Amino acid sequence: MTTNREQVGKALELARDGLRPFVERCFKRAPGGLDQVQVLLQGTEYEENEDPLSDVAVIVRLMLMSRVWYDVVQPQIRRSIRGEVRNLVGEVGSVRNRWAHQDSFSDEDTERALDTIRRLLRDINANLAKQAERMLTDYRASRQAESASSLAQPSSPLAEPSPPVVPVEPAPEPAAAEVLDDDEEFRRVVTRRIDKLRADIAAKRAEREGLDVRRDYLEKDQVRIAREFEENRRRIASEIEGIDAERNSAEAEINSLEAQLRGVEGAVSPPPLPPAATPPADSGYEVPEPVPATVSEPPIAPEPSRSRRARTPSSVGATSADLVCELLAQMKRALHYRDIYDRLRSREPNLPRSDDPATAYLARYFNDPRLERTSKGTYALRRTAQAPPPARSSARPTVRRPSPARGAGRGTYQGTTPVAYVLLGERREVQSFRATLLSVCDALSQRSPADFEKVLSLRGKKRPYFS
Repeated sequence: MTTNREQVGKALELARDGLRPFVERCFKRAPGGLDQVQVLLQGTEYEENEDPLSDVAVIVRLMLMSRVWYDVVQPQIRRSIRGEVRNLVGEVGSVRNRWAHQDSFSDEDTERALDTIRRLLRDINANLAKQAERMLTDYRASRQAESASSLAQPSSPLAEPSPPVVPVEPAPEPAAAEVLDDDEEFRRVVTRRIDKLRADIAAKRAEREGLDVRRDYLEKDQVRIAREFEENRRRIASEIEGIDAERNSAEAEINSLEAQLRGVEGAVSPPPLPPAATPPADSGYEVPEPVPATVSEPPIAPEPSRSRRARTPSSVGATSADLVCELLAQMKRALHYRDIYDRLRSREPNLPRSDDPATAYLARYFNDPRLERTSKGTYALRRTAQAPPPARSSARPTVRRPSPARGAGRGTYQGTTPVAYVLLGERREVQSFRATLLSVCDALSQRSPADFEKVLSLRGKKRPYFS
């Protein structure tokens, strides 16, 4: 007849044969494969085993490790039964420890161990689940048979009833029997409680071992991250120092090149003009304006040449209105006041100085009775003061010159290129208006170096004229 301990041993062997294929399959699907088993068992009493998965204790220990459970085993189990499977594995480990320590198993303990193994193999879809279920069914049937045979056993027919004996002290006998029954039941209850506590302790120890492994892994990861952070900080600081050094070197080269440029510009400056009398400091000296350069521009209508003309005898001592009437008589057509100002700049020496000289010049003659305003900003001689204007030619209509925007090029010199200018009786060749300004400033600074810097004090409403 098979004892309870032998029955539990067979059930543990069945659990080992059913759990091993499942654990191997889980490790093969995880990164690292089956080689992780030997790594996880290093430092334990199972390190030297050639086939560690042949022992159910090793299988249970691996499955209860937190790292293995969460990373390897748990993904292969349905979400709804993961907690139940983990508890069943811990209870199987407790049963195996009791069996290895030669503990006795009652009928209830044996039935519970067989039922735990059956449930575990069923939940992981093991091939031996049906065999474990048959083992539990056979054990229950054998227990029922034993109980029925003990109840159906008849008393011996040869036995003769004993004569009645008057007990001296009848009370203690039934009390002793009751005490024995109570002790047996109490022992069973305490034994089940002890087994449950041992299973819980084993499960918690396995969980603690898994947590220790996880903690060691996190500590190593923390040290690695701190080391990488320090290395990155040092590398960035070194790169910043290198960039600062290169920037300082580039700035020093810029200063050196600027010094060379100033030396070259000083070496190629034009020769000084002949010395001239320097005006007194308190005489209100003003920088003479350069004579406009000779330019070429397509004429709007037949008109005199744009080249500089000597003042005619009729214009000597003439007023601004006289000069305007003379110009309009020569042009024989109406002109805009800005065009009039641009054409008379070379004839009248004392032109107004303001932010808008053309507007200031207009104030001198716009009320003259000989002039009339034909349109906005456009003036012509009155019909009583000149011959009737010629009929407009159908071949070329009269074109009105648009007024340039304030601050833009003035009148006839917009879009042109100067060829030369005359200053103080000396003609100088130039190629642009910028070269004209630089040449004039250079000539005046050489002629009157002490007073030329006064131009730096000339300012407009928003900014200085020279800097």
